[in-house]
Amino acid sequence: MKLYNSLSRKIEDFIPVNPELVRLYSCGPTVYDYLHIGNLRTATLTDTLKRSLRYLDFNVLAVMNITDVEDKIEKKARDTNSTVAEITKKYEEIYFRHISALNITADEFPHATENIDEMIQLIKILIEKDYAYQNKFGIYFDITKDKDYGKLGNTFHSDHERNRVEFTEGKRNQEDFALWKFPIENEQRQMLWKSLWGDGFPGWHIECSAMSMKYLSHAFDQNKLSAKDFQTIDIHTGGDDLKEVHHENEIAQTESAVDKEFVKYWVHGAMLNVNEDKMSKSLNNFITLETIIERGIEPLALRYFYYSTHYRKIQNFTWESLEGAAQGLKNLRAKYAEIKNILNSEIEKKFSHNHDDLEQVRKKFKDHISDDLNMPAAMATIWDLIKSKDVNPADKTELLDEFDMVLGLEIAKTEENIEPDLSSENVMKAYTLIIERNLARENKDFALADEIRGEIEELGFDVIDSTEGTEIKLK
Repeated sequence: MKLYNSLSRKIEDFIPVNPELVRLYSCGPTVYDYLHIGNLRTATLTDTLKRSLRYLDFNVLAVMNITDVEDKIEKKARDTNSTVAEITKKYEEIYFRHISALNITADEFPHATENIDEMIQLIKILIEKDYAYQNKFGIYFDITKDKDYGKLGNTFHSDHERNRVEFTEGKRNQEDFALWKFPIENEQRQMLWKSLWGDGFPGWHIECSAMSMKYLSHAFDQNKLSAKDFQTIDIHTGGDDLKEVHHENEIAQTESAVDKEFVKYWVHGAMLNVNEDKMSKSLNNFITLETIIERGIEPLALRYFYYSTHYRKIQNFTWESLEGAAQGLKNLRAKYAEIKNILNSEIEKKFSHNHDDLEQVRKKFKDHISDDLNMPAAMATIWDLIKSKDVNPADKTELLDEFDMVLGLEIAKTEENIEPDLSSENVMKAYTLIIERNLARENKDFALADEIRGEIEELGFDVIDSTEGTEIKLK
């Protein structure tokens, strides 16, 4: 498999650190509000990558964190007169409903609040190694101590990037970032933990480092960090918006602590725009999965829509494009049902079985997903398979079921609006007549072919001839 590595800025052959286990980490949600469909595009990328690796016979351990301690959560709780626990529980449940609807899974979902001790241990090591310092606001990482800082996203190499950083009194450098924060005087906070430096709470970046190290590298022994036991993690995914700051800071603090490479391959998904504009609440174009469901569109149509654009390209969302994806998914399932109806019938016996044809299609699909997850090309292979005259119905369904292990589209799902017509005897008769008509045309008996065409139309179908073969469509 080949993947574009944001760290090297080129497509590389994927070679796992340990051939027996691929370790995959992805930045999960901060559970204080609904996530938009751009966030879900990134989650779908990670899930598709995991599915593809497993399809290609890699053993994968996938971890996605849940950020349940953050200033935004505290603010939401204050603004809504709620407890932090009520806020995080509500939005975590919504998130899991949404990813479940999109068939997105992971093996572990660690919570930040369950791993505070590991974060404290990691910060302690950074202080001891003189990478971090304390001021009255908290513990900060000194970026000048890391000679490789900025290697992932060229962070702060411009005045524009420097100006994005909020000024904090007591920092040695404007770009230094918080590892541990102390509460502001008279600030009412619901989440505080005891530490070696006083009561406080973790910075955002340290959470992902500690959790990925614990659940994927097993670098902690009884809450104590063991640098010698740390193993480089294979893949870390996330959106492009996390690359220049969050992921850069993860690398700096982790590699400074263990003196080893943190992650071998960084995979970032591009943004999702809405009608060519950046998605934001201020533009009133903040679209959630709830919005899509309220419009009567199936959630998996969104997954089908994501596959129409390569993950490293900015994708533009319109309601027309999503409705087109919904129709495409509906058509895909209808075609699957048609093919399934041919099986175990007299029609199926008239098709030849060619193992070479089956393997050729399988290889093409594998080649596309192995080519930096080229899902648009993989979907084109799906439709070529459906239209193919060379692959018999039994092999088609076998391949479609197999490929759906990667796609997660529930291709075999029965749509209400394709019953009962596509399972009726008329379909069986129509396909039998198509075979007879094809034979007549091969024998240049066009009068008989026209007669058979009329019989098919009397059964309630339009006959569509093309260079790829003959199809029937309900009138």
